[in-house]
Amino acid sequence: MREGIALVRGDAALLRVLLMTAVAGLVLTGPLTVGVPWLAAERYGAGPATFGVMLSMWTAGSLGGVVLAGALSRMPSINRLLLVVAAVIGTALVALGLAPGMIVAGAALLLMGVGAGCFNVLVMTWLQERTDQAVLGRLMSFVELAEVATTPVSYLLAGALLGVSVSGLYVAAALVFVLSAAAMLTPRADRLLSVGGRP
Repeated sequence: MREGIALVRGDAALLRVLLMTAVAGLVLTGPLTVGVPWLAAERYGAGPATFGVMLSMWTAGSLGGVVLAGALSRMPSINRLLLVVAAVIGTALVALGLAPGMIVAGAALLLMGVGAGCFNVLVMTWLQERTDQAVLGRLMSFVELAEVATTPVSYLLAGALLGVSVSGLYVAAALVFVLSAAAMLTPRADRLLSVGGRP
């Protein structure tokens, strides 16, 4: 564990990716797992079949994102990847929160899935290319921790915000994701993350 912590603290780009992975878990898990069933039942007055269609759109988008990532001829810069994915997923979250009907909601889930699927493949590739094989297992445990640790918080916040405003839940999630990505890539954040480590 000490070696893993030292590895993460000594690499600013790696720390940035781990922080954004945690933010992604926070803003996506609850709105998808808690929010989408609520949308299907309460906003659209639909049953299990409609809920299944909504989930299948997310899954289809994720598969498309995986295929898209595999088709790229070269790995994009990690900073550009974070910004593009944040913009895509942020737009999709807002669209889902404001969607008046199933067609818009399905399209938003499809787009969100593409962004998430592409992000997962490219980030995992980037991490494995950047990390010494001797410590790769330790690193991947931190990646999992960054995502899993935010899951219960995301569920709690999503449930609480649904009681106030369903649209507000998705707009807030989008703002947190996009602003976190933008803040993480500012020169000031880069200096903070680079203190005593690799840029």
